[in-house]
Amino acid sequence: MVDPSSVLSLKSTNVRSEKRAGRHRGWRAVLASAGLRTVFGTLGRLAPGAAGELAQRIFFSPPRRHGAATLPAGAEELLVEADGQRVAAWRCGTGPPVLLMHGWGGSSAQLGRLVPPLLQRGFSVVALDAPAHGRTPGRLASLPQFARALSAVARASGKVHAVVGHSLGAAAVALAVSEGLDVQRLVLMGTAADPTRWARAFAARFRIPPAAMASMGRRSEQRLRFRWADLHVGRLLEGFVGRVLFVHDRDDRETRWNEAFDVAQHLADARIVLTAGLGHRRILAHAGVAELVADFVRTGEAQETQGVPLAPSCATPGCGRPVSGTHVLCAGCALDRHLYERGTTRWPQAVA
Repeated sequence: MVDPSSVLSLKSTNVRSEKRAGRHRGWRAVLASAGLRTVFGTLGRLAPGAAGELAQRIFFSPPRRHGAATLPAGAEELLVEADGQRVAAWRCGTGPPVLLMHGWGGSSAQLGRLVPPLLQRGFSVVALDAPAHGRTPGRLASLPQFARALSAVARASGKVHAVVGHSLGAAAVALAVSEGLDVQRLVLMGTAADPTRWARAFAARFRIPPAAMASMGRRSEQRLRFRWADLHVGRLLEGFVGRVLFVHDRDDRETRWNEAFDVAQHLADARIVLTAGLGHRRILAHAGVAELVADFVRTGEAQETQGVPLAPSCATPGCGRPVSGTHVLCAGCALDRHLYERGTTRWPQAVA
């Protein structure tokens, strides 16, 4: 028999060790950032082109947070050629395919919670690991590469019914649609309205001089065959005739919840679900959210699902627009609320 006091002592030691490790990682990150600021400050003045090349290499190098993972039970492994590279993917089930696209630094394994409810509703699920993510090799990745990999996997999967994208993966879905991906329904989770803001945040963090960032922009556009100015998700989806569901958390620290509203105003048929307390990544692991997404893929409607921690509804007086449930917002109602409190990060007290 194990002495309970020894177990408690062991847990305490592990927690302290983890805290120390976290502090060490934090200090290493601070020192690395300080070093890069010095490098960019010097090199950016003396050789903007070289600084731009260095910035490009760093900016487009994803973290490997999620490595290779075992495939879901019964999944068929796929290798698809995309933009001169083999992309790892897998497929489960036999019904109309629903594609899953993870975000920056993620992998297809992150979206595993969505698989069972989609299979239960008669769909097959196809998921891929973007270049330099998960089981797909490489060192560099980008939004255009995400989109091209997604389009290639879609072509290999047959007629796609719906696509679910998270974070940068949601922006990649929009880019793929703008370039001809034919699909009836989209689910965009934790999406950013304008992905170019990540480049601006990157420049601010490392204090990269404007000339070096301009060089990075030109080099990346030439290498990846795209234009930074064309990447706003709302404009990419203008003219899309299918239905779109936005799922965003009010407490998301990486992409603010009103970015979903910024995109929805460009669409004719969109629905917005705001959750609370799940953040940017935990929202992917919530069983209730997975059921809600699967219901939308099947019916085209966003139904309230038991257990989903919903943020307060807009409750706009005299709105008159149809609202599915008491907390699920139609695009028009969500836009009104967004314009009313533009620039804030929480609901007015009268509504909350």
